Amino acid sequence: MNTIFKHRILSGVMFFATLFMGVSCQDEIGLNVTDEVPNVDKTMLEVISSDAELANFLDVVKACGEHCADSLFNTSRVYTVWAPVLTDEKKQELLDEISNGNRESVFNKFVLAHISNYIKAANGELTSVNRVRLLNNKTAVFEGNYNDGYTFAGKSVIERNVRVKNGVLHKIENCADYSLNIWEYLKSEPSVSAVAEYLMEYDTLIFDKGQSQPGPIVDGKETYLDSVFVLRNDKLNAGGVGYLNEEDSMYTVYVPSNEVWEKLVAKCEQHYVYNVAKYNGPAELTDEDRAEKRYETARLNAIKFMTYSEYEQEDLKHPEDSVWPAWRGGHRKQFLKTDITDKVLEGSEKVLSNGHFYILAESPFDQFDLWHDTIKMECEDRTFGSISTSNQSRNYRKIAKTEINKDPAFENVKISGNSYLEVIPNEKASGKAEFKIPDVLSASYNVALIVVPTNIKEDKTGIKPNKFDIDITQKNNKGGTTKLYTMKDIESSNKLLDTLFLPDKNDDSKRAVVKFPFAEVFNSGLPRDYSVTMSIETNGANKQVNRNKYDFSFRIDAILFIPVLDAEDDSNE
Repeated sequence: MNTIFKHRILSGVMFFATLFMGVSCQDEIGLNVTDEVPNVDKTMLEVISSDAELANFLDVVKACGEHCADSLFNTSRVYTVWAPVLTDEKKQELLDEISNGNRESVFNKFVLAHISNYIKAANGELTSVNRVRLLNNKTAVFEGNYNDGYTFAGKSVIERNVRVKNGVLHKIENCADYSLNIWEYLKSEPSVSAVAEYLMEYDTLIFDKGQSQPGPIVDGKETYLDSVFVLRNDKLNAGGVGYLNEEDSMYTVYVPSNEVWEKLVAKCEQHYVYNVAKYNGPAELTDEDRAEKRYETARLNAIKFMTYSEYEQEDLKHPEDSVWPAWRGGHRKQFLKTDITDKVLEGSEKVLSNGHFYILAESPFDQFDLWHDTIKMECEDRTFGSISTSNQSRNYRKIAKTEINKDPAFENVKISGNSYLEVIPNEKASGKAEFKIPDVLSASYNVALIVVPTNIKEDKTGIKPNKFDIDITQKNNKGGTTKLYTMKDIESSNKLLDTLFLPDKNDDSKRAVVKFPFAEVFNSGLPRDYSVTMSIETNGANKQVNRNKYDFSFRIDAILFIPVLDAEDDSNE
C-alpha cells in the first residue's frame, strides 16, 4: 500500500473513531430497525464475511489494502453499510482497476461510496430529500417505503435493516454508480476546459493537521508519521463561483463553452487596460501587476453569473420565471430564467451529485450585465469626490431632505441620497467643483449631471438657469493628463430637477460619448490617487452679463457615467 493511500485510510479511521467514541448503537429516534436482531453480537465484518452474496464485495474491499476490511468493518464506530451484490464481471472490473494503479480511486469511489456514519434505517416513508452523507463526503438519496421497497442511489435494497454490533447493514443490487459533483465534472468535460483550467489555477495544497498522524516530539516540536495535505481553492466559495466541490450544497451552473469563454474574455480585457498608476500606496503598478490584474478580472467577470444556488431560488417571488445568481462580489442581478436556458447547448444537461450542469452555446449576458456598470457618484459624498479648495469655491454644504421638502420646487421629486451639493462662489468668482471619478473602465460612457433648481426666493423674481464649463481629464502614460472632453456654455433649465446629459461637441442635439483609454485602479491608500478628474464651473466669461442672466451658484445631486457600446462594437452590431 502506498504511503499516501495508507495514511488516508488510517487517518480517516482515526478521525471517525475519535468522532464517534462513546456513541451507542441506538436506533434513530422513532425508528425500529427489526424486532429480531440475530447478529447483534457480531461485527459488520463478521456478518459480511458469512454472506456468500457479499463475497465479491468483500474481495474488492480487501484488494484495496491489507487491513481495509478490518479497519472499516471491525471497529467500534457506528455506521450503515449498503453492501452491493456484485456480479463477477463487476468485481473483475474493479480488481483490474486496482491492479492498474487506481487503488485509491476505487477505495474512494466504490468502497467509501457505500458507507455512512450513524444508523440509517429503512423504515417508514423516506423521501428523495433524504440525502445521506457518505464516507467519501458525497451524498446519496436513500428513499422509498415499506410497500414499494427502498432504493439507495437508485439501486434496489434487496435486504434491509440487518442489525449488527456496530451498525446496520443493507444489501443492494449491484453497486451504486459514482456520481460526479459539479467541480469534478467541470474538470473532466473538454468543451468547458478553459473555465476549468482558469479556476484550477487557484488550487492550493494545505497541510491538514487534524487528519495527519502525529509522531514523537523532536526538539520540542511535533512530528508526523504521515502528513495529509488537502486541496483548497480560493474561488470555490461564496465570494467566487460557489462551493461547487461541496456535496451539501445544491447548485445549477451554466458554464460557457470554450468558444463563448474566449469571446467574453477577449472583450472584457479590452475594458481593463491599466495605466501606470498608483495602487495601494506609493508604489506604481508594474507591467506584471497590470497584466495579472487584467487577466484575473476579465476571466472572473466572464463567469461571475455562472452559478445559482438551488436553495436560494426558493426566496424569489417567482422562482419559476426568474433566477438569482449566487455571486457575492457586488450588486446582484435577477435574470429571466428563459433568457439563460434558451442559450443552453442542446443535450448538455447533466444531473450531478450536488446539482445540475449546463453548457452555454451562447452567452445570455452582455458586457453591461457582467462588468460595464453605471457609475453613480453622489456629489455631496466626498469619499470619492473632492470639492476644489481654490478661492473660486467659498463653501459647499449638504442639504437635508427635510429642507428640500419645504421648497415647493421639489414637490413630487425624489432627490438621490436625500441630499445634494451646493457650491456658492464669492461675489467676484464663478462656482467651481472638481470631482475625482472612481471605477471607470477603458470603455465608453454617456455622462450626465442631476442638476437641482435654485431655491425660490421670497421676492419671487424667478429662477436663473446655470451655464457650465465642463472638462474631463485622465492621467496618461507620459506623466501628464489628457483632456477627454471639454465643452463651454452647457445650459440647464434649472426649473425642474434636470438630468443634463453632456452634449456632443460637434452636434449638441446628441449625447457626448466619452471614451477612456485606461481603466481606473481603486487606491485604498491615503492620500487617494485617481486618474480621472471632472471639473464643473459656472461660466464667467462675461461676468456682469452672465450674472444678470445666470446663477453662478449651482446645485448638483449626482454625476452619472452611463455605459454605452464602444464605436467598434456599434459598427459590428
